[in-house]
Amino acid sequence: MLKLPKVISVVCGFFFVLAACKSNSGSREKYRPAKDSSADIQVPGGTNMAPATYKIFIENSGSMNGYVTVNSAFKNAVMGFITDLKTKDIASQLNIYYINKQICPQKENAQPNEIKYFFQNLNPVSFNASGCGTTTSYIPEIIKRVADSVKTDVNVLISDFIFSDSEGTSPAYLEAAQHTIKLYLAEALMSQNFATVIVKLNSNFDGKYYIESKRPAVADFSGHPISRPYYMVIFGKPAQLRPMLDKINFGQYKGYENSCYLFPPGKQSIDAKIVLNDKIGQFQASFPATNLMINHAAMGNDRNGEKVFQFSLAANLDHLKTDKNYLLDVSQYELPVNYRLVSVKETGPLAGPGLEGYTHLFTLQTTALQPDQDVYLRLKPRLPGWVEASSTNDDSNPADTLQQHKTFGFAYLVKGMSDAYTNHYADAAQFALKVKVSKDNAGGQGTRSGFPWWIIVAIVALLGVVFLLKRRS
Repeated sequence: MLKLPKVISVVCGFFFVLAACKSNSGSREKYRPAKDSSADIQVPGGTNMAPATYKIFIENSGSMNGYVTVNSAFKNAVMGFITDLKTKDIASQLNIYYINKQICPQKENAQPNEIKYFFQNLNPVSFNASGCGTTTSYIPEIIKRVADSVKTDVNVLISDFIFSDSEGTSPAYLEAAQHTIKLYLAEALMSQNFATVIVKLNSNFDGKYYIESKRPAVADFSGHPISRPYYMVIFGKPAQLRPMLDKINFGQYKGYENSCYLFPPGKQSIDAKIVLNDKIGQFQASFPATNLMINHAAMGNDRNGEKVFQFSLAANLDHLKTDKNYLLDVSQYELPVNYRLVSVKETGPLAGPGLEGYTHLFTLQTTALQPDQDVYLRLKPRLPGWVEASSTNDDSNPADTLQQHKTFGFAYLVKGMSDAYTNHYADAAQFALKVKVSKDNAGGQGTRSGFPWWIIVAIVALLGVVFLLKRRS
């Protein structure tokens, strides 16, 4: 027979282990580490995906000559980008091509010394001596050639993206070109799931500018350069693009202005939880907070004394590579008609307790709290405002300061691309979160009271055992 002290020791040990297991389990639920975005880049077998082959296509039509003069920002930025692809172990192989009405290989599997030599000798003369000529290019056809060959490679098209063709340059033609790009890209998306990244930069331009809205007018800036925008459009499967987006900051390149991202809808789940930041009114969050369930919701008074209900969500959007300003623009999100998005904030490196591992804080508010409602928050694929601001249908005065930041017909090009994505992935959001908000206790089964009542029950049970053993002894 076990003696009383030993029995008590065994029972206490049992409850100690139980308490430790309970405590550790709760800790893992509440403070689980943020999802590592690199975990999405996997191939069968669990190994990281090998670096991709990068194909660099530089348009060499006549309108590009002004960018490739000595010491142009264009050459420095493009060479910097290609160098980073190589030195940061992003590209397994680099192939450089010229492209207009055909593709002309320049450097296959380019080595560092060959890359240096290529850019040192990149000029209007080398453009003409490429074997491609420098004839007028039809941008939709160029985009089709580059997008069709994505497969397992990442293709980078570098061009001024000025619509120019023998058919003319009227607004009607631009709309037709937009529809053509939409058709070509939609066709490519049918056979392969790829993303498109559009990067806008500017450079000194020393050469002839062909005025598209006043053809065949030409403005010659040789010897007295102006500034002109150009673009890098990058096509690749999301997993293949991930290393580039993680390791390269386009803002470091001279002349960088903006970027735009057209991604297939993300299938990975978003880490998110309910937090008490900026709350107005009362509620209980179902435990763990990552359940995204709110119970006993009640209205409160805002600063103006109006009745509102307000709560916040912390989310980890680290894997969602897109324009920073786009994510912070409240107008880019969809919510139920009775809710509005008060703010979107970056949590920053000095995030407060409970926000570690979460990148953004969303604050939602309603003046019409429903008894029971699924409140959704969706980021829909929309074009940022800079796309429209970078476009013009009248380029008749290229020396004008404002026109030096605009490209003839550019918005038509990007809208054609965007339409291909929105049509192919109909009603798909870049990400979506849903919170169940109830005035009653709809999610009460997981609501945490905050006090560990089970410990009290365990102590009472232990005392009962001790009492019985004492009576028997």
